[in-house]
Amino acid sequence: MDQDSKHQPPADSADQTMVDIGGGDISGDINGDINGDINGEANGDINMDETVMFNVKSDEQVSVGEILRHVYQALAEKGYSPINQIVGYLLSGDPAYITSHQNARSLIRRMDRDELLEELVRYYLRGNAGV
Repeated sequence: MDQDSKHQPPADSADQTMVDIGGGDISGDINGDINGDINGEANGDINMDETVMFNVKSDEQVSVGEILRHVYQALAEKGYSPINQIVGYLLSGDPAYITSHQNARSLIRRMDRDELLEELVRYYLRGNAGV
């Protein structure tokens, strides 16, 4: 085998392993963090002869609801009043209202405040007014 053939990609897709971290912890999904749960590969079971594909959810695939739930949970874990803190952020735009715990601050800043407010109003009206 010559030097160049050692570094050739696999000939067909049958030689590839797909690693998908969809679902679960959204901070890990968005930031590409591996939390030890990628189909067993995190435990050292990766075959070095195969190509491993790493897929991360893009911003568009993460819903406003998922972000708000994650931020709410992070604020509650730190002992803050989640509703008051989120309202403070939405009204002022000051990210200091949101904890950096579990990457909540950078996560909520990925969405426009207008989008967050729009989704909150839409959710409220659908649930209470049947809109």
